[in-house]
Amino acid sequence: PLFSMAGVITFMKNKRSHWASKTIFICIICAFIPVLNSMFYLFNGSYYARWYYMPILIMAMMTAQTLEDSEADMKQGLKVCTSFLIVFGVISVLPTIKDDETKWFSFASNPAYFYITLGVTLVCLLYAYRISKLKNEGRPYQKHAVIATATACALCTAVTVYFGVSIGPYPDEYINATFKAEKFELDDTSENSENSFWRADMSEDHDNYPMFWGYSSMRTFHSIVPASIMDFYSEIGITRDVASRAPTDSYTLRGLFSVRYFFNWNDGSDGSTESPVKGFTYLKSQNGFDVYENQYFIPMGFTYDYYISESDAKAISFDADREKLLIKAVVLDDKYDASSVSLTKISDVNVSEDDYYAECEKRAESSCYSFEYDSKGFTAKTNLENETLVFFSVPYDKGWTATVNGVEAEIVKANYGFMAVKGEIGENIIKFTYVPDGLEIGAVISAVGIVLFIVYMAVSANMDKKAAAKARKKKKAAKAKKKQIAESTENSVEQPDNTAENNIEQPDNNNEKKSDGNTTEQPDNTDENSIEQSDSNTDNNNDEQPESAEQKEIERFMKGYTSVVNIKKSAEDFKNNKLFEDIENDEKDDKEEQ
Repeated sequence: PLFSMAGVITFMKNKRSHWASKTIFICIICAFIPVLNSMFYLFNGSYYARWYYMPILIMAMMTAQTLEDSEADMKQGLKVCTSFLIVFGVISVLPTIKDDETKWFSFASNPAYFYITLGVTLVCLLYAYRISKLKNEGRPYQKHAVIATATACALCTAVTVYFGVSIGPYPDEYINATFKAEKFELDDTSENSENSFWRADMSEDHDNYPMFWGYSSMRTFHSIVPASIMDFYSEIGITRDVASRAPTDSYTLRGLFSVRYFFNWNDGSDGSTESPVKGFTYLKSQNGFDVYENQYFIPMGFTYDYYISESDAKAISFDADREKLLIKAVVLDDKYDASSVSLTKISDVNVSEDDYYAECEKRAESSCYSFEYDSKGFTAKTNLENETLVFFSVPYDKGWTATVNGVEAEIVKANYGFMAVKGEIGENIIKFTYVPDGLEIGAVISAVGIVLFIVYMAVSANMDKKAAAKARKKKKAAKAKKKQIAESTENSVEQPDNTAENNIEQPDNNNEKKSDGNTTEQPDNTDENSIEQSDSNTDNNNDEQPESAEQKEIERFMKGYTSVVNIKKSAEDFKNNKLFEDIENDEKDDKEEQ
């Protein structure tokens, strides 16, 4: 909501050959051509636009990539969006003429909501301009973009929610003041019986009102229903798209579905005693509706005397006739073996209006004397004279299970999309329990998935711990090795100094030893001859040990000194280089870990 279409326009301009640009271009074409729009819904005749979420998500991706692209400039895209904003603002001001009356600012049905939306859009575009400017100048903009985008999303959502519920969060405020939400005073005598269940029916354009009143209804706007409902309406020729809206001339369905009351909206005039549905009579007018009661009401759960196979039923050419036979004979699958139940097979049936009334009375006599339901299913009680099928106008689904007198029973798909179960002679307690198909296996899979995820996280944590320990051990070994190299280098620097000193001292010791030797041989109490003899001996010794030996010692000393200097220099260079830096870094890392 912050950048509108600016990022998308910029993206499509800069990357025309990108798959996202091509996809959005195709989606725009599909949006303007009805047949292509319906393609996303298997060419449904009703208009839907929910597939727009697909291109919107792609547009969000395009906007994000445009923001991350340092070379993309959204300025031109923002100009286009601003132009559209100005155009809509100008159009909203223009007058409209209706019934020779000129009205200004009547472009929107809800002007307050419209102009608040324009104002929010303007603020978003201004901030988008600022972010674009920061981005083009090479200044930090990511933080601004994240905060502004989050704020814009929250603001737009808040505005939508506020105006979406501004007419009232409660049922009695949601419905127009003319149609009050309190229950009707129906003088229902069935409340005193064990089988007090009944359904209501509504006139057009008031599909879900019974929900607010707490009544079950055969007419409802509900797009998520079992597939069997769709099959049923299709077989009797009634369109069922997002709502169940059987026309009033399909009076057979009111008996089949245990409908007791019909609520017909009136425009404030006196209630009409003429019923819009056959078999119903006027009861009273209340809460803006005329109420009619079914004189041929059939309680929930009843039996038949006849049955017809689906193939024979389909052979009946008229949909209305197929609908009317449902009150006289139960339609069963061709594969069902009906020999075990007391039903007579027929292949064709013609039910008139009078026949319908008579059959309703028969079905009512065979109905369950008790019927209760809750969120898990329902329980019915009936007393049967023969082993036969008990029909319930509850949509068939794989999630249903049934028991008769505590024994599991087969659920038979009857009347194209509903349920029936075989009852025994005498008293029968029939219990239906519903668990959505796949819920149990889904719960098991989810539980196993959670356990596997926990195991995976534990193993991953253990592996990470071992990897970290191994890395620390390796790092410690490398650090020790580096220290060892450094110490050996320092030792090699110090050892040549000792050698050199020894080399320096060694010649002196030798000379001292030689001198001492000569002194010993020539004591102090010698005369001049002795001195001369000593001199001559010294000269002889010098001839035997020439000065070149001392020179060699000096040369050895100089070589050692040179080696020491070179080693010191190499060590100093090495110290200033990588080894000691790594050791210092390792010590810093150890301190940080501690």
